[in-house]
Amino acid sequence: REAINMLTVLAALAVGAPPQIEKLGTADFSMVETTPVVWKGKLLRFESVRGNYGSEPGCPTCGLEQRDPSMGTQAYFRFRDVAAPLGVTPSFAAGYSFGCAFVQEGASRTDGVDTMWAFGRGPNTTQITAFWSTDLTKWQQGLGAQLGGFGHVANDYQVFNNNVHKGRAPGSHIMAIELGKPADITGSPFTTVFAMHAGGDDLSTGWTFLDPHSHVYPPISPPHGYAGACPTIRYVAADDYYYLFTLHAESGGYGEGLVRSKDLTTWEAAAANPVLDFHVQVPADKGAPPRAARWDYYTNFTTSMEAFITTAEDINNSDIDFVDVNGSVYIAYSWGNQRGTEFLGAAVVQGTTTDQWLASYF
Repeated sequence: REAINMLTVLAALAVGAPPQIEKLGTADFSMVETTPVVWKGKLLRFESVRGNYGSEPGCPTCGLEQRDPSMGTQAYFRFRDVAAPLGVTPSFAAGYSFGCAFVQEGASRTDGVDTMWAFGRGPNTTQITAFWSTDLTKWQQGLGAQLGGFGHVANDYQVFNNNVHKGRAPGSHIMAIELGKPADITGSPFTTVFAMHAGGDDLSTGWTFLDPHSHVYPPISPPHGYAGACPTIRYVAADDYYYLFTLHAESGGYGEGLVRSKDLTTWEAAAANPVLDFHVQVPADKGAPPRAARWDYYTNFTTSMEAFITTAEDINNSDIDFVDVNGSVYIAYSWGNQRGTEFLGAAVVQGTTTDQWLASYF
């Protein structure tokens, strides 16, 4: 199978087509916002645990692992070893949601220490709060990015999902932020705006909110609906582009669209959009037993859980994030009905890197 996949990748690259996304199947229940990362040589998955995790409507005991009882019904954050038979890091960020994670490698820091960052929205819905740790056990918390200005007071803004990665300038970082209001920026929600961190070790402060009237995807006109929701951003130095995934409406549901820009103001869409969607891929989204464990996929689903997956509606692929690992791109994404019954999906793009994969769509 691996030999066939590699031949597929080589053939696709030879004719200029993007390499194939291979869906591995369902990885969990009620898990939407996740970020795969490589930490100390291991593939981990950051998980933004929702308040209904472990109590999926229609399947009250569904979940790869039950929620932390100390968190009650609050949302919270944690990390999981993707290949391990269960086991998660201590919970943190009680009451925070819409999270993402970013690994700040020691080689890029003045203290030389690998540092994990997590970002998310808490009670202040105008702010993306930052958390950081060097051991995934003890966490510190800081301001992060506070929105405001550009003709508005802070309370006019409403943030949802976010994504953080390296920026263009050495040591800089870029944050993509899903915005629900104000209406003169978002139009019909949602849209993506941006904040920039110029440099330094401390990502808990120093973020500059870019003008959301110009540094935005998509712009307010023409009307766009959900096209700016669930952003995931990467900067590719080889071609000097920022690449942005967001949710796009399509016939019967939603898929992942890809655009790119050199300045975060003017955007070019991939001809192959949507690059990840549910059409003709429903069986792959769900997968089926027996589910073979492998280095990038593990489940423990019961017969009743499998039955719930089989009958679930699938009209959505969203909330994509990904990381380079073992010579491939590992992908986490959400599938479901976009109305509260959601699942975590896993996928892989064999034999390529993120930079190569993204550029192949243009």
